[in-house]
Amino acid sequence: MDRPIFRSYVHLPEMSRARASKSLIEWNNLIALCPVSDILCSLEEMVTDEYSIAPRGALRTDAAQFAERYANGKGIRILHTSDLHIGSDYSHGEGSRRAFDALERVVGAAQDAQVDIVLFAGDLLDNNRVPEQQVMRVIDIMRDVDVPLIILPGNHDCYTSDSPYRRFDWTDKLPLVHIFTSAAGELLHFPSLDLAIWGRAHTTYEDFSPLRAIPERGTERWQIAVAHGHFARTDYDLRHSYIIRPEDIEETRRDYIALGHWENNADVSVGGVTAAYSGSPNRTDRVLIVGIDDELSYEQWAI
Repeated sequence: MDRPIFRSYVHLPEMSRARASKSLIEWNNLIALCPVSDILCSLEEMVTDEYSIAPRGALRTDAAQFAERYANGKGIRILHTSDLHIGSDYSHGEGSRRAFDALERVVGAAQDAQVDIVLFAGDLLDNNRVPEQQVMRVIDIMRDVDVPLIILPGNHDCYTSDSPYRRFDWTDKLPLVHIFTSAAGELLHFPSLDLAIWGRAHTTYEDFSPLRAIPERGTERWQIAVAHGHFARTDYDLRHSYIIRPEDIEETRRDYIALGHWENNADVSVGGVTAAYSGSPNRTDRVLIVGIDDELSYEQWAI
């Protein structure tokens, strides 16, 4: 595989191309974890089995079997996860211990599945008051990943002035990390994979539509979007914030949408657009592995 070039251009009028070009990074052996997306779901979603397991994507625990499928080097693999909510009870209690254990297992799954990208679809952290000790532990665990790590701030860990993503230097120890920071959206380019990934960060606690006004498809063959919000199945769901409507998904014209904000795994594909919530590994003990060869599919991976 040729040495990949990763480009990030922020879609803001004041952002000059020359300034944006400073974000260009070259990576050897581009591989990564696709962040899984998931956040707290409402009570009725937690107690129903309707969205506990996606209708697409069989559970797989055999890493060698999956890796064999892409042994010819032509495929792309992305680990998609979300909603670990690290720091929900600070440094004490079962919640934090389980979240850190889940993060370690996510990293292990990324290595076992030999993924090309690791994608966190929001709420990696539970809030912007997570203490430095815990943030540094998150960074230290992620150092075992030698592929690009893409992080989308969600509604809990939004990219505000006091965000841990601002207060601490993640790139010092994680040179392959990219954190979405733009409320207007950013487009990441992976030329050697013929892949582009679009994401819009939560930058305030105000309500907004995560997939509205997404740019048209680019020139890359494979187009992915990552978003953190609530899929509206019926009008009853409109009482929630950060609404994602079925037409929002279909109008993206993307090949895959990596979603976060729900605790359980769910397939919410619309039309020809594959879309899924990875669910929180704290709850499901699973991540999603997205496989792209001549076509795109995803599988649940036990961790």
